[in-house]
Amino acid sequence: MQSDLDRAAAKLICAGFDNTEPSDEFLALLRRGISGVILFARNLRPPTPEPASSHMAALCARLKDAVDRPLLTSIDHDGSREGYDIELVRAVSESVTVPVIASGGAGEPGHIVEALQHGADAALVAGLVHDGVTTVGAIKSRMEAAGIPTRSWQGAP
Repeated sequence: MQSDLDRAAAKLICAGFDNTEPSDEFLALLRRGISGVILFARNLRPPTPEPASSHMAALCARLKDAVDRPLLTSIDHDGSREGYDIELVRAVSESVTVPVIASGGAGEPGHIVEALQHGADAALVAGLVHDGVTTVGAIKSRMEAAGIPTRSWQGAP
């Protein structure tokens, strides 16, 4: 039986795994309540000749069976500023029913638009904004020009 402290601590942990299938130990961590799973491209490459989308759907279903909440964020391109892994974003968004968040790789507002146009429900942009590469206003302007709806908060851009 888990203590309240164990449950609270587990919510602070997000973990990844090697290979294309999670180990029994990793699945046990999920059941203990860790907050999420980081999937890398290496996790999503099928170990057999099956299509990548089939492997991805089966893997995500297996992870989802271990918990009762959305799990997916991929960060393989983190820090590259060369754009998100669009092939991965598209394949994942076509294979799962949970929201897909593009994470890692954005170098300019056009990368965000591209990810959203290829199936991402959201895109992480913290590095771009915090490092002064661009502004939230510039990102929203680029999205609006591409016909992607945005929202404001209390008059902010």
